[in-house]
Amino acid sequence: MVRLNAIQRVQDIPESIARYCTDTDHLDTAAHYRIIISTCSTAGQLYSLGLRAGHITHVFVDEVC
Repeated sequence: MVRLNAIQRVQDIPESIARYCTDTDHLDTAAHYRIIISTCSTAGQLYSLGLRAGHITHVFVDEVC
């Protein structure tokens, strides 16, 4: 499981979840995971990796205003 953050996000990530996080500068790292937590726009960047259908089993979308 990985939490994918936008590169421009201020990195004020709580220490308790920091080890589960990466940003879009490291999409290749995120591609090794099968469960991803992301916003809609950031998750869309995964498409550019050309992953095979079924590689990612779950995407949890976190859209907080």
